[in-house]
Amino acid sequence: MRFDRRAPLRLALLATLFLSGCVGGVRSGRRPPPPVPGSGGVASTGPAAAPARPVAARPPDRSRSFFAGTRDVGRLTPEDFEDFNRAWVLFVRKDRAWPEAREKWLARGGAAPYVLSENLLRYFMSATAYGNRKDLSWIAVSAQKAGEPAVAYFADLLVLDTRPLSEPVVVKDSDGHPRTLSTWQNDDVTRQHLAYILAAIGAPAVPRLSTPPFLHAASSSARRYVMYALGRIGTDEAVDAVATMLSERDWQDRGSAAKALGLAIAFAKSERARIPLQRALADPDDFVRKKAREALDGKTKSEF
Repeated sequence: MRFDRRAPLRLALLATLFLSGCVGGVRSGRRPPPPVPGSGGVASTGPAAAPARPVAARPPDRSRSFFAGTRDVGRLTPEDFEDFNRAWVLFVRKDRAWPEAREKWLARGGAAPYVLSENLLRYFMSATAYGNRKDLSWIAVSAQKAGEPAVAYFADLLVLDTRPLSEPVVVKDSDGHPRTLSTWQNDDVTRQHLAYILAAIGAPAVPRLSTPPFLHAASSSARRYVMYALGRIGTDEAVDAVATMLSERDWQDRGSAAKALGLAIAFAKSERARIPLQRALADPDDFVRKKAREALDGKTKSEF
């Protein structure tokens, strides 16, 4: 698997946007603003100062109810969260004791997998973790263990295009000159890594990624990586969702769909993907026909 590690400017923005506690997810005692898109999305709630690599999870207040998007997902006491903080340090240190601590935490059920998922996303966005292959794989394993609760955190960020920063950030451009930015903008590198995490989560991600806000997201880049994630997952439901994109008007969407179906053949050994690809060989666009042929011949290459 290949990861693009060119991200110094983007890292500063992401650290400001997400590490400060603005990831919408488990919250205590109140409901966050409407998520983007659907429940469990991104919502700004806090200041913009945070360490580059969190050592402990952000503690909740002492309210009893916790929300993922608009859903009440359960209750955790401050003592419960102290337990999580102790376990989370093991994750950050990549301690061999982490898997056992993670399983004990997830066995609590209720809000536990949402707390873990939110902190996995915060770690994903940290400057020292983001873009590193070992870190991405480390995150992916725990996101897969968290399952469906982790899906919205990573999927909703994939289709988010821009978001105002909670406060301006001064960054250096390619020439080393400082400039001030007030808006974070998503890009292919971020989406590539998010698609990798979602593919690792697997089948629990398919119902969300197969919905119109994802398959028909405003950004062509978002649509492409949604399809690639579905292709890598490769279940029958994922294949059927991608196959619908072969009838889109945009030839680039159709080409991405053909490539995604090729991923389903290459990584999930899906025979179901061959049927729509055979039809795609008659597509009016030569690029789409080329991608369909490559897919059927087992020559599709993954970007992550």
